[in-house]
Amino acid sequence: AEDPGIDAYLQKTCSNAIKLYCSESEEGELMSCLEANLHKSGVSSACKSTLKARMRKEHSNYKLNNELRQACKEDVKSYCGSVLQDIKDGKIQDARGVVISCLKDNIDLISVECEQQITVILEQEVEDYELDPVLTKRCENDIERICG
Repeated sequence: AEDPGIDAYLQKTCSNAIKLYCSESEEGELMSCLEANLHKSGVSSACKSTLKARMRKEHSNYKLNNELRQACKEDVKSYCGSVLQDIKDGKIQDARGVVISCLKDNIDLISVECEQQITVILEQEVEDYELDPVLTKRCENDIERICG
């Protein structure tokens, strides 16, 4: 399965997982398929590591997640416009994850399509808290103190 949504390195590193679990994926759905099958046997540690790094980037900047960006385009404008303006104005120094956090805060108001994408993100973050940049930043000292 070829997919312009993922880079050649990820495609090569995860080629076995793609063959096993994602060979029927439509264009643009390969990343979602890999994410959904991350913890299955046959997914190499190199693939998992590369995929998690890519997921951390997507969770930090909603624009890097094509499905989320498309599903939540109007919701971002409607419910997170002030956050975008604060980022633009430099009022938010570390903008990692703040738009996604805003969408989470408004989950009862956002469209069904956007809610589905945010639910996927929440499920992924339950599996790996490091995917939530806002949480890891806010709890950095506690994580270091308790888990370090």
